[in-house]
Amino acid sequence: MIEMIEENIFFIMFSAVALLFLLFIVYFIDSARRNKKRKKEIINIAQQNAFEYDPDGSIIISYMNYLPSPETQKKNIFTLLLFEGWVPKDSPQSDALSSTQIKHFIIGHSKKIKNMISVPFHNKKIFFFDYYYTIGRGKNSHKYSQTVALFKSDITLPEFTMRPENFLDSISEFVGFNDIDISGFEKFSKIYYLKGSDENAVLSFFSPERAAIFEENPGYYVEASNRYIIFHKNKLIPVKDYRDYINSIIAILSGLKLDAN
Repeated sequence: MIEMIEENIFFIMFSAVALLFLLFIVYFIDSARRNKKRKKEIINIAQQNAFEYDPDGSIIISYMNYLPSPETQKKNIFTLLLFEGWVPKDSPQSDALSSTQIKHFIIGHSKKIKNMISVPFHNKKIFFFDYYYTIGRGKNSHKYSQTVALFKSDITLPEFTMRPENFLDSISEFVGFNDIDISGFEKFSKIYYLKGSDENAVLSFFSPERAAIFEENPGYYVEASNRYIIFHKNKLIPVKDYRDYINSIIAILSGLKLDAN
Protein backbone atom coordinates (compact mmCIF):
# COMPACT_ATOMS: atom_id res chain seq x y z
CA MET A 1 0.00 0.00 0.00
CA ILE A 2 2.77 2.41 0.96
CA GLU A 3 4.66 1.50 -2.21
CA MET A 4 1.58 2.28 -4.33
CA ILE A 5 1.19 5.66 -2.65
CA GLU A 6 4.87 6.45 -3.21
CA GLU A 7 4.59 5.44 -6.86
CA ASN A 8 1.49 7.62 -7.32
CA ILE A 9 3.20 10.59 -5.67
CA PHE A 10 6.22 10.12 -7.90
CA PHE A 11 3.97 9.88 -10.98
CA ILE A 12 2.04 13.02 -9.98
CA MET A 13 5.24 14.97 -9.34
CA PHE A 14 6.77 13.78 -12.60
CA SER A 15 3.59 14.69 -14.51
CA ALA A 16 3.50 18.15 -12.91
CA VAL A 17 7.14 18.83 -13.83
CA ALA A 18 6.57 17.55 -17.37
CA LEU A 19 3.48 19.75 -17.74
CA LEU A 20 5.34 22.82 -16.50
CA PHE A 21 8.18 22.08 -18.90
CA LEU A 22 5.70 21.67 -21.78
CA LEU A 23 3.98 24.95 -20.89
CA PHE A 24 7.37 26.69 -20.81
CA ILE A 25 8.22 25.34 -24.29
CA VAL A 26 4.83 26.43 -25.66
CA TYR A 27 5.24 29.89 -24.11
CA PHE A 28 8.78 30.22 -25.48
CA ILE A 29 7.72 29.21 -29.00
CA ASP A 30 4.69 31.50 -28.94
CA SER A 31 6.78 34.41 -27.62
CA ALA A 32 9.39 33.89 -30.35
CA ARG A 33 6.63 33.77 -32.97
CA ARG A 34 5.04 37.01 -31.72
CA ASN A 35 8.42 38.78 -31.57
CA LYS A 36 9.24 37.68 -35.11
CA LYS A 37 5.84 38.88 -36.34
CA ARG A 38 6.25 42.25 -34.60
CA LYS A 39 9.73 42.69 -36.05
CA LYS A 40 8.49 41.95 -39.57
CA GLU A 41 5.59 44.39 -39.26
CA ILE A 42 7.78 47.20 -37.91
CA ILE A 43 10.26 46.61 -40.75
CA ASN A 44 7.33 46.99 -43.16
CA ILE A 45 6.39 50.32 -41.55
CA ALA A 46 9.99 51.50 -41.90
CA GLN A 47 10.22 50.44 -45.54
CA GLN A 48 6.85 51.95 -46.48
CA ASN A 49 7.85 55.32 -45.00
CA ALA A 50 11.56 55.29 -45.94
CA PHE A 51 12.61 55.17 -42.27
CA GLU A 52 15.93 53.62 -41.26
CA TYR A 53 15.54 50.32 -39.37
CA ASP A 54 18.03 48.90 -36.87
CA PRO A 55 17.22 45.58 -35.13
CA ASP A 56 19.18 46.24 -31.92
CA GLY A 57 19.72 50.01 -31.86
CA SER A 58 23.43 49.97 -32.70
CA ILE A 59 23.00 53.22 -34.62
CA ILE A 60 22.42 55.05 -31.32
CA ILE A 61 26.07 54.54 -30.32
CA SER A 62 27.49 56.49 -33.26
CA TYR A 63 24.66 59.04 -33.17
CA MET A 64 25.48 59.94 -29.57
CA ASN A 65 29.26 59.66 -30.08
CA TYR A 66 29.30 57.19 -27.23
CA LEU A 67 32.54 55.29 -26.61
CA PRO A 68 32.08 52.09 -24.59
CA SER A 69 34.54 51.93 -21.71
CA PRO A 70 36.96 48.98 -21.88
CA GLU A 71 36.93 46.64 -18.89
CA THR A 72 40.10 47.37 -17.00
CA GLN A 73 39.38 45.55 -13.75
CA LYS A 74 40.55 41.94 -13.70
CA LYS A 75 38.03 39.40 -12.45
CA ASN A 76 39.06 36.47 -10.30
CA ILE A 77 37.58 32.99 -10.62
CA PHE A 78 35.37 33.54 -7.55
CA THR A 79 33.71 36.56 -9.14
CA LEU A 80 33.28 34.83 -12.47
CA LEU A 81 31.66 31.75 -10.99
CA LEU A 82 29.35 33.46 -8.52
CA PHE A 83 28.34 36.66 -10.25
CA GLU A 84 29.00 36.71 -13.98
CA GLY A 85 26.32 34.16 -14.73
CA TRP A 86 23.73 35.80 -12.50
CA VAL A 87 24.05 39.44 -13.52
CA PRO A 88 23.33 39.88 -17.25
CA LYS A 89 25.54 42.46 -18.91
CA ASP A 90 23.89 45.45 -20.53
CA SER A 91 24.66 46.06 -24.17
CA PRO A 92 26.74 49.04 -25.40
CA GLN A 93 23.47 50.39 -26.83
CA SER A 94 21.77 50.48 -23.43
CA ASP A 95 24.95 51.92 -21.89
CA ALA A 96 24.79 54.68 -24.49
CA LEU A 97 21.22 55.43 -23.43
CA SER A 98 22.32 55.54 -19.78
CA SER A 99 24.89 58.18 -20.68
CA THR A 100 22.01 60.60 -21.38
CA GLN A 101 21.51 60.71 -17.57
CA ILE A 102 17.81 60.07 -18.10
CA LYS A 103 16.81 58.04 -15.04
CA HIS A 104 14.55 55.74 -17.03
CA PHE A 105 17.61 54.36 -18.84
CA ILE A 106 19.69 54.06 -15.66
CA ILE A 107 17.37 52.00 -13.48
CA GLY A 108 17.06 48.24 -13.77
CA HIS A 109 19.13 45.57 -15.49
CA SER A 110 18.94 43.11 -18.40
CA LYS A 111 18.21 46.07 -20.68
CA LYS A 112 17.49 45.39 -24.33
CA ILE A 113 16.71 47.53 -27.36
CA LYS A 114 14.82 46.06 -30.30
CA ASN A 115 13.25 47.26 -33.52
CA MET A 116 14.69 50.77 -33.62
CA ILE A 117 13.56 53.06 -36.42
CA SER A 118 14.82 56.58 -37.00
CA VAL A 119 12.27 59.10 -38.23
CA PRO A 120 13.45 62.33 -39.88
CA PHE A 121 12.29 65.45 -38.04
CA HIS A 122 13.32 68.83 -39.42
CA ASN A 123 17.11 68.41 -39.75
CA LYS A 124 17.27 65.87 -36.91
CA LYS A 125 15.92 62.42 -36.05
CA ILE A 126 13.47 60.87 -33.61
CA PHE A 127 14.36 57.33 -32.53
CA PHE A 128 11.55 54.89 -31.79
CA PHE A 129 12.36 51.51 -30.25
CA ASP A 130 11.07 48.72 -28.05
CA TYR A 131 12.84 48.94 -24.69
CA TYR A 132 12.98 46.04 -22.24
CA TYR A 133 14.37 46.01 -18.71
CA THR A 134 13.93 44.28 -15.36
CA ILE A 135 13.58 45.67 -11.84
CA GLY A 136 14.54 43.43 -8.93
CA ARG A 137 15.81 39.86 -8.84
CA GLY A 138 14.31 36.39 -8.61
CA LYS A 139 10.75 36.18 -7.29
CA ASN A 140 10.74 39.93 -6.64
CA SER A 141 11.64 40.86 -10.21
CA HIS A 142 9.32 42.60 -12.63
CA LYS A 143 9.89 42.94 -16.36
CA TYR A 144 8.91 46.04 -18.31
CA SER A 145 8.50 46.58 -22.03
CA GLN A 146 7.77 49.94 -23.65
CA THR A 147 7.93 51.61 -27.03
CA VAL A 148 10.11 54.66 -26.36
CA ALA A 149 10.65 57.76 -28.48
CA LEU A 150 13.99 59.54 -27.97
CA PHE A 151 14.88 63.00 -29.25
CA LYS A 152 18.00 65.14 -28.88
CA SER A 153 17.14 68.80 -28.46
CA ASP A 154 19.10 71.77 -29.73
CA ILE A 155 18.59 73.47 -26.36
CA THR A 156 19.45 72.36 -22.82
CA LEU A 157 16.40 70.99 -21.03
CA PRO A 158 15.68 71.09 -17.31
CA GLU A 159 15.74 67.73 -15.55
CA PHE A 160 12.16 66.55 -15.02
CA THR A 161 9.91 63.51 -15.03
CA MET A 162 6.24 63.61 -15.94
CA ARG A 163 3.67 60.82 -15.89
CA PRO A 164 -0.10 60.35 -15.70
CA GLU A 165 -1.35 61.21 -12.23
CA ASN A 166 -3.05 58.48 -10.20
CA PHE A 167 -5.02 58.06 -6.98
CA LEU A 168 -1.91 57.50 -4.85
CA ASP A 169 -0.56 60.86 -6.00
CA SER A 170 -3.68 62.53 -4.58
CA ILE A 171 -2.97 60.89 -1.23
CA SER A 172 0.68 62.01 -1.38
CA GLU A 173 -0.41 65.59 -2.05
CA PHE A 174 -2.78 65.41 0.91
CA VAL A 175 0.12 64.65 3.28
CA GLY A 176 2.34 67.32 1.76
CA PHE A 177 4.29 65.61 -1.04
CA ASN A 178 3.27 67.97 -3.81
CA ASP A 179 4.28 67.85 -7.45
CA ILE A 180 4.78 70.88 -9.67
CA ASP A 181 1.56 72.51 -10.83
CA ILE A 182 1.36 74.83 -13.84
CA SER A 183 -0.52 78.02 -13.00
CA GLY A 184 -3.62 78.51 -15.16
CA PHE A 185 -3.61 74.89 -16.39
CA GLU A 186 -5.75 72.98 -13.90
CA LYS A 187 -6.41 70.18 -16.41
CA PHE A 188 -2.66 69.66 -16.88
CA SER A 189 -2.15 69.47 -13.11
CA LYS A 190 -4.97 66.93 -12.80
CA ILE A 191 -3.82 64.58 -15.54
CA TYR A 192 -0.04 64.81 -15.07
CA TYR A 193 2.30 64.35 -12.12
CA LEU A 194 5.35 66.56 -12.67
CA LYS A 195 8.60 66.58 -10.67
CA GLY A 196 12.01 68.14 -11.24
CA SER A 197 15.20 68.94 -9.35
CA ASP A 198 14.90 72.67 -10.12
CA GLU A 199 11.25 73.74 -9.88
CA ASN A 200 11.87 77.23 -11.25
CA ALA A 201 13.64 75.83 -14.32
CA VAL A 202 10.80 73.36 -14.90
CA LEU A 203 8.16 76.08 -14.60
CA SER A 204 10.15 78.25 -16.99
CA PHE A 205 10.24 75.42 -19.53
CA PHE A 206 6.53 74.65 -19.30
CA SER A 207 5.27 77.78 -20.99
CA PRO A 208 1.50 78.10 -21.61
CA GLU A 209 2.03 76.81 -25.15
CA ARG A 210 3.91 73.71 -23.96
CA ALA A 211 1.50 72.99 -21.12
CA ALA A 212 -1.41 73.20 -23.57
CA ILE A 213 0.24 70.63 -25.84
CA PHE A 214 0.31 68.03 -23.07
CA GLU A 215 -3.22 68.87 -21.99
CA GLU A 216 -4.26 67.85 -25.48
CA ASN A 217 -2.12 64.71 -25.35
CA PRO A 218 -2.81 62.83 -22.09
CA GLY A 219 -1.30 59.49 -21.09
CA TYR A 220 2.37 60.11 -21.84
CA TYR A 221 5.37 59.39 -19.65
CA VAL A 222 7.99 62.07 -20.34
CA GLU A 223 11.48 62.52 -18.99
CA ALA A 224 14.19 65.04 -19.85
CA SER A 225 17.81 65.62 -18.91
CA ASN A 226 20.48 67.81 -20.49
CA ARG A 227 19.50 67.84 -24.18
CA TYR A 228 17.55 64.58 -24.30
CA ILE A 229 13.83 63.96 -23.92
CA ILE A 230 11.91 60.68 -24.08
CA PHE A 231 8.25 59.74 -24.43
CA HIS A 232 6.42 56.46 -23.88
CA LYS A 233 3.06 55.12 -22.70
CA ASN A 234 4.41 52.42 -20.36
CA LYS A 235 3.63 49.68 -22.86
CA LEU A 236 4.59 48.30 -26.24
CA ILE A 237 2.64 50.17 -28.88
CA PRO A 238 0.62 47.71 -31.01
CA VAL A 239 1.82 47.71 -34.60
CA LYS A 240 -1.64 48.74 -35.81
CA ASP A 241 -1.24 51.97 -33.78
CA TYR A 242 2.44 52.56 -34.52
CA ARG A 243 1.99 55.06 -37.34
CA ASP A 244 -0.43 57.13 -35.22
CA TYR A 245 2.05 56.98 -32.34
CA ILE A 246 4.81 58.37 -34.58
CA ASN A 247 2.54 61.15 -35.82
CA SER A 248 1.55 62.04 -32.25
CA ILE A 249 5.19 62.35 -31.13
CA ILE A 250 6.02 64.46 -34.19
CA ALA A 251 3.09 66.78 -33.40
CA ILE A 252 4.16 67.12 -29.75
CA LEU A 253 7.78 67.88 -30.64
CA SER A 254 6.69 70.37 -33.28
CA GLY A 255 4.69 72.22 -30.64
CA LEU A 256 7.44 72.07 -28.01
CA LYS A 257 9.84 73.86 -30.36
CA LEU A 258 13.09 72.43 -28.99
CA ASP A 259 15.31 73.87 -31.69
CA ALA A 260 17.74 76.70 -31.10
CA ASN A 261 15.94 79.20 -33.35
